[in-house]
Amino acid sequence: MAAAIYAATALQMCRTAMSFTTQSAFRTNRRAVNSITSSLNHGLYMSTETDANVEKETTLVNNRIPIGSLTSLDSRAVIDNLDLVLSHLKSRRASDKTMDAARQIASRNDERVALIKARDGALQTRNEQSKMIGMLMRNPDRDEKEVEEAKRLSSEAAEEASASEEKLEVLEAEVSALLASIPNLLDDLTPDGDDENSNEEVESWGDVKSLPAKLGWPEDDSFDPLWHDDVAMNLNGWKGENAVAISGARFIALSGHVARLERAISSFFP
Repeated sequence: MAAAIYAATALQMCRTAMSFTTQSAFRTNRRAVNSITSSLNHGLYMSTETDANVEKETTLVNNRIPIGSLTSLDSRAVIDNLDLVLSHLKSRRASDKTMDAARQIASRNDERVALIKARDGALQTRNEQSKMIGMLMRNPDRDEKEVEEAKRLSSEAAEEASASEEKLEVLEAEVSALLASIPNLLDDLTPDGDDENSNEEVESWGDVKSLPAKLGWPEDDSFDPLWHDDVAMNLNGWKGENAVAISGARFIALSGHVARLERAISSFFP
């Protein structure tokens, strides 16, 4: 706003000055005014665009920050987008432990950066001292005390680099464990809610009430159809325990006829 007022004042001053000029000078000053006007309009436009971007960034979608181009999570994504990640965890009704895991990943980044700098600095010192040792050893008039000092510094730097690397490996393993406890981000279209009852019905087809008659089921409700997973388990094609052992919870493995049926259905539908 201050910039806009200053710009308007400057423009008015230019216009006032023009009234006291000759016709020739008027043309020159007019070009200057046009240039200033163009610059001011451009500046005001950029300011409006910036304000719109800020507003867009702070606009919530389904009570959380929209994911934008962020589709997957790694430690860097959590560090750079902590507020976004926390808003999605809140929408998932995540536990305090899971929320704290995201905060720990972000807070431990400074420690990680410090360890990397310490390791790299120590490696650089080791290399410099190793080079110095080589130069001294090629000198027949070398000072043995300088050689020993260079060896000592090289050895200490190597130990420091190794210690920093070990700490870094432990830290990254801990961060990886924390990251594994954080669920995926929600799609922006996913409504906010406590359970599936908050889901919005986008489209439906068919009439579930007419299905029994169409399939020839008894009208006395004596037939109780099975869920798809029960059918697959009865066909010995639903390997839930095997999938958990391979990939963890919320995964499933199929085998035999069930696996072939699943592949055929996925190939049939585009």
